[in-house]
Amino acid sequence: MTNLLINYKTLFRNLIISGIFGLLLPYIALTFLIPSNSVFDLALITTNGIIFILAYTALGMFHKNTFYRFLIGMGYVVLLIYFYSVGNNIFTFFLPHTGFGYLFVSGTVFGIPITVGYNYAWVVVVIIILTGLNILRKFIKPLKEKQEKPGKTE
Repeated sequence: MTNLLINYKTLFRNLIISGIFGLLLPYIALTFLIPSNSVFDLALITTNGIIFILAYTALGMFHKNTFYRFLIGMGYVVLLIYFYSVGNNIFTFFLPHTGFGYLFVSGTVFGIPITVGYNYAWVVVVIIILTGLNILRKFIKPLKEKQEKPGKTE
């Protein structure tokens, strides 16, 4: 019965994709491209990368029409809300945040304190709504197709 629920192909694909975007690319970017790390928090980026790997891999573990995947997908939407609140992850280009959908970077350039803030919460709300609807569609669509085929019995 577990082989009917678990989708190994998607599980390993999501594991590889999340490993690349969650840990490998940030590590390469922060150690080789931006070695000063004046703005970025490497410990938080690594922690968020591990959380992203676990969540995205779990999202691909079950087939689309299972209730388990739907629950994990809703947890993934909550995780996206966390990511857009904290920052320092792949969804926010690893930049820190001070609130939901509010980018905030401060530092000193040539001894002059500089602070930059940008509020893009409306974009985040649209992304989260579309992600939630996509997860709901993947849960409902196979159930609807099963009801429309009366010739098959299971």
